[in-house]
Amino acid sequence: MKNEKYKKVVYLHGLESCQGGEKVDYLASKYFVYAPSMNYLENPKKIFEEQLEIIKDFSPDLIIGSSMGGYFADRIASHIGCDILLFNPGTVKADELKKEYGIKTIKGDKEHKTTVVIGYEDDVVDPVKSLKHYHEKAELHVFENLGHRIPADFFISQVEKL
Repeated sequence: MKNEKYKKVVYLHGLESCQGGEKVDYLASKYFVYAPSMNYLENPKKIFEEQLEIIKDFSPDLIIGSSMGGYFADRIASHIGCDILLFNPGTVKADELKKEYGIKTIKGDKEHKTTVVIGYEDDVVDPVKSLKHYHEKAELHVFENLGHRIPADFFISQVEKL
């Protein structure tokens, strides 16, 4: 990804991850970044709408999301039409997330470019289901020895490469 194309980037972390860290530090060194602390379980019925409004106002060129953050990034991009880069997105677990945690998102109808990185060793989000879901909707990059958690060095290399 070239700095010229992407100036404003949103990063949404996963369910059991926290805001900040090496990934956000890297992004902040290259882009203007919004990387909120996402407590998905504190207010599961409103977190999507709240973040959608904030991110619309931020007007990003790219949203990067991992796991639950990837699911949110996918849905938010469908409302604002910006590119997305997803790491092991939890999109295929939407029904389970709604039932178990009360987390509900709404899909919009805006077109956007989707790039998805899938770890075939993911033991949280079924990689086969993700491949099937994103097969015709995204540019897919599959890594056989990658699990669910994305190491910072791998994350940085993929952002640079993709």
